[in-house]
Amino acid sequence: MAFGCLNEDRYGAFEQTGCARPRTFEYVGSWTAPDTPYVDAGRDEDGVHAKCPVLVARYAKVPVDGVLRYRTGTSYQVPAAEAWARGDRGIRCFYWPGGLKVTRSIKDSGTKALPVR
Repeated sequence: MAFGCLNEDRYGAFEQTGCARPRTFEYVGSWTAPDTPYVDAGRDEDGVHAKCPVLVARYAKVPVDGVLRYRTGTSYQVPAAEAWARGDRGIRCFYWPGGLKVTRSIKDSGTKALPVR
């Protein structure tokens, strides 16, 4: 499944949208969580969020450095319990521009798309 560019619906679920349309999220990649019980998967929010900015940086082609946290916010999604039980440990990471609406993809856009704020 391709996530691409997204907004949240009124229930907080992701809805796909075109990257040229105003939106608040963009899928940037996944990382594999350790084989732990599902109930522990999203408990360490700081640990999960520490990995997602690196994926944003690689996706957008910006440096992974001391100012990365001033370039991007992140959101993430843990697989459903059924998927976790089948072995899906992919934590999905999303670029989040801090509540702003953006109208272009950040893919390969560099520091112009993700300036230090």
